[in-house]
Amino acid sequence: RHSFPTRRSSDLPMNLHPIFVHFPIALLIIYGLLELLRFNFITRQPYWFYVKASLVITGAITTAPALFSGLAIEDTIGPKLHQVVETHQLFAFSSTAIFGLIALGYLIAWINQHKTCSAKPWQIALKYSHFILSSPLIIILVILGLAAITITGGLGGALAYGPDADPFFRPIYNLLIGN
Repeated sequence: RHSFPTRRSSDLPMNLHPIFVHFPIALLIIYGLLELLRFNFITRQPYWFYVKASLVITGAITTAPALFSGLAIEDTIGPKLHQVVETHQLFAFSSTAIFGLIALGYLIAWINQHKTCSAKPWQIALKYSHFILSSPLIIILVILGLAAITITGGLGGALAYGPDADPFFRPIYNLLIGN
């Protein structure tokens, strides 16, 4: 006979965090790669804006459950890993903020395509959107966002499986956390 471990209600956030994390990661990485593809035959397609906007807006929104479930399990990690958890959180919040800024720019531009408004606050929002989406800043933000997601994921893997689980990430781990 096999005996299965009993689940405690406190295990729920621990079990949900990996589920909540991977969906926004996938959406934001796909968005980032599409944003970096700058081929005219792709970028001039009428649907291109909406594909990218849908990915980054949905990805940014779905980071909320990932962040909250991560915060819920923070206390279950031993004190020995406190620095890893803190660094993981820093990069998780950084990637969320970066892609949130981009998503806001896309949301404003999307709304503006369907509804015009001349109110001063809306005009300021449009300038923000144009500045984010139509300048080289978008490329810098995407690269920073992808780097932050990669580091967040690597640190999450180190928390779950140990710092030697990914030999490619180990040098970054050593740089951020030490030996």
